[in-house]
Amino acid sequence: MEGDRAATMVRTASEQRTTGRMLSLRLVNFLRIQDGQVIEFKEASDTLDVVEQAMGAWLEVPAITG
Repeated sequence: MEGDRAATMVRTASEQRTTGRMLSLRLVNFLRIQDGQVIEFKEASDTLDVVEQAMGAWLEVPAITG
C-alpha cells in the first residue's frame, strides 16, 4: 500500500462443472482507500487466457500489422 492506494495480485482456481476442467485465474486488483473505506476498486484479468482454458484449446489470434 502506498498512501491511499493499494494493489493485489490474486490467483484462484475453480472447476468447470460441465467438463470437470480446472480453470486457474490470475486477477489484479487496484484499490483506493479513504477514511478506512474502499472508495474505488478496479480488477483486471487476461480474458483470452480464461476463454482458452474454458474451451480447452488455444485460439488462433491474427497478428496485428501496422
